[in-house]
Amino acid sequence: MLTVGGGVTMWRVPVRHRAWIAAVAAICLMSGSALAQEPGAPSGGSSLPPVTVTAQALRRSVNNYISKVSGAWVTSDDHPMARWRSPICPLVAGLPHTEGQAIFDRLADSMTSLGIRLGAQGCRPNFFVIVTTEPDALLKAWAHRDTRLFGGGYGSRQFLSTPRPVRVWYNAELADADGRPASQFGIGDGSVFQGVPTFIIHGDTSPFFAFAVAPKLDSVVCVVDLMRMKGLNVNQVADYLVMAGLTQINLDAELVEAPTILRLFTASDEARPAGLSTWDTAFLKAVYQTIQSDRHQRVEIAKRMMREVSR
Repeated sequence: MLTVGGGVTMWRVPVRHRAWIAAVAAICLMSGSALAQEPGAPSGGSSLPPVTVTAQALRRSVNNYISKVSGAWVTSDDHPMARWRSPICPLVAGLPHTEGQAIFDRLADSMTSLGIRLGAQGCRPNFFVIVTTEPDALLKAWAHRDTRLFGGGYGSRQFLSTPRPVRVWYNAELADADGRPASQFGIGDGSVFQGVPTFIIHGDTSPFFAFAVAPKLDSVVCVVDLMRMKGLNVNQVADYLVMAGLTQINLDAELVEAPTILRLFTASDEARPAGLSTWDTAFLKAVYQTIQSDRHQRVEIAKRMMREVSR
């Protein structure tokens, strides 16, 4: 049996794929086997009808869920959400073949059911799941081997030093509405702006309604503490990783009432979710079906979730 846990999520610009591949190769030697494959309410004093009260309560709950999970209030217009633009290629390392294959298969099945594109067989891994009984020692050795891997700032120190069942690190870069990365501003060696990431703002783009740029996930690393996975099954662990890895998630959000896989490590044993909930799947689908550059994306996500979960 396996288990997965909360996580620390931080932003970093992407590192070179070569560094990741070398690091994973080293981890496989330390931890075990690795696997990468294809994968209108009435006025006055009259009482409100129960159905109206229920709808209002549900709307508040959905808005609260989105706000806490995404790290910004539903009506926020200055906090774009991250998502993948390229196909996802999972890799599971540190488990015997049978268990690793089971995790991989569940990841692939869950992502496919959500409409997420997966890489073809032989693709370059960009969704890393590292399972180990000694996450602190592994991460320390990993960061020592490549000091640029987690950036070396406060976020990386927190990521490396905070013991959690699951730690998640996001590598992302800014891209425009079409997914194009930044160009390098400045001409000539003497330019004061030489090397500054730059985007061209098109005339038809209104800054009041749309973001000029938004974060694009390039790779995600999930480090799983195997010793804290007891009592959990493959589906629970894999679905938690799916929820954590498809967009930037606040894994420390207090979601006492919402039905979500994110309560996997805070709910009582008998109340632990069996997998992605209807709320989780509705949220993730809406993240990818709405316009990422829309400043009111969360409002649209809330509308779609309400239609889905109220059925």
